[in-house]
Amino acid sequence: MLRNRNTICNFLFQALFFTLFLGFVIVSCASAATGINRTINFQGKVVNKADGVNLTNQNYSFIFKLYDDPSAGNQLPTGTPWSETQSLTVTDGIFRATLGSVTPIPTTLDFNSDLYHSCAPHRRAVCI
Repeated sequence: MLRNRNTICNFLFQALFFTLFLGFVIVSCASAATGINRTINFQGKVVNKADGVNLTNQNYSFIFKLYDDPSAGNQLPTGTPWSETQSLTVTDGIFRATLGSVTPIPTTLDFNSDLYHSCAPHRRAVCI
């Protein structure tokens, strides 16, 4: 009778362990499936072109686009180009934006290639 009880206890312990392990695996897989964060933190400085003086402290409308070349590149991603308009506060010429926070960046955009934003001439987008 005692041997039967030990066998049943072992079986229940193994079943409980397996259930907990399986639950952990399922939760881990669900977390990993979310992928990478498809936003780009961007900071820049804007000045008057004529005299190089910082723009007046206020809100400005910015239009962001991404390109594959610094001068005459193609807008990315190919096929359905991405762009986003944001109203940003400029303080002492400095602004900050999170690209992709208003219009999601398509999954077809390759974050492993060089990206350039829409200033003229296009400037290389660098993560800070």
